[in-house]
Amino acid sequence: MSTFTVSFSAFDRVNKNNLHFKADGKRFSSERTIKICCDVKYDVSVTVRPSVSRLQRLVIGGDDITPDSVEEKPEYTNYKFTWFTNGYTETKKGQRHELHFSFLFENAELVTDFQVKFYPIQHTSVTWGTEINRIELIGKGQFGRGAAAFQTLSPIDITFR
Repeated sequence: MSTFTVSFSAFDRVNKNNLHFKADGKRFSSERTIKICCDVKYDVSVTVRPSVSRLQRLVIGGDDITPDSVEEKPEYTNYKFTWFTNGYTETKKGQRHELHFSFLFENAELVTDFQVKFYPIQHTSVTWGTEINRIELIGKGQFGRGAAAFQTLSPIDITFR
C-alpha cells in the first residue's frame, strides 16, 4: 500500500480570493464550513504527491470536470481545472450542505464530503474566517503492479492549510 497526498486549492476569479472556512463548533455535522460563492469561476489546482496514478477527472457536487492542463514532475503532478458554480443557490442562514468531492484516478477514486455554505457573488461574508491556501487529503492505496481492478478510498487524514 502506498501513501499519497492530494492537495486541493481554489481561487475565485471574480472576487480574487482563495476559499475561506469558518469554525462552526458543534452546531453542524462538521466543525468547519467552507465558504463558496455562487455563479463564479474557480481556478482549481490539484497536486498529487507522489505521482501514484494519473488523475483523470474531478467531481465536485454533480460537476464532472477534466483537467485544463497537467504539469508532471518527478516528485509530483499538478492538475489545473476550472469549476463553474453556476446553478448552486445561496445557503439559507443556519443551514449547511455536504458537498461531495471525488478525485478519479485510473484505478482508484478518493472520495470525501465537505461541509459548505454557498454565498451570493461578492458577498462580504465569503471572506470572513480563515483563508484556505490548500486542503491536504492523505490517502492510502495500491497502485501499479498487483493493484486491485478499482479501489474506492477515503482519506486517512484531512488538513486545512
